[in-house]
Amino acid sequence: MFKKLIRNQEGFTLLELIVVVAVIGILAAIIVPQVSEIQDDAHEKSVRASLANIQTRLEQYKLSEDEGDGSYPAAGTWTSDLGIDGTDYTYVDDDEDNTNKQSKYTVHYAINLDDDSDDEYLYVDSSQSGVQDTLGETDETTAPSLP
Repeated sequence: MFKKLIRNQEGFTLLELIVVVAVIGILAAIIVPQVSEIQDDAHEKSVRASLANIQTRLEQYKLSEDEGDGSYPAAGTWTSDLGIDGTDYTYVDDDEDNTNKQSKYTVHYAINLDDDSDDEYLYVDSSQSGVQDTLGETDETTAPSLP
């Protein structure tokens, strides 16, 4: 009777289990890199949107009769005046003698999408109508400069 019970047991063989594990491993190897690329793309799009918003707000500041006087805000006060959290963004203006009469600006953000690549700088400036990017063309101390 015991032998009859053993013969009637059905289940997966070791070979079938190995094939299933291999298929799951292959699927994981395909899906995981795509997910990380999606995260990098989402981060870049978020930064691009923030830079576009910053540029719009800077132009509004310059044209506003209540806030601006026909110039862009000084680098030291731009985030508080504009209502923008600019801790990750670097704002450069052309106010060399602190007269607060800037006619040009650049706002840039350094993205390091992976450790093996050079930094990619996304930026806006007063001479462009949209977000620009430089891929590893400059370093942190020189990127990007005023137009």
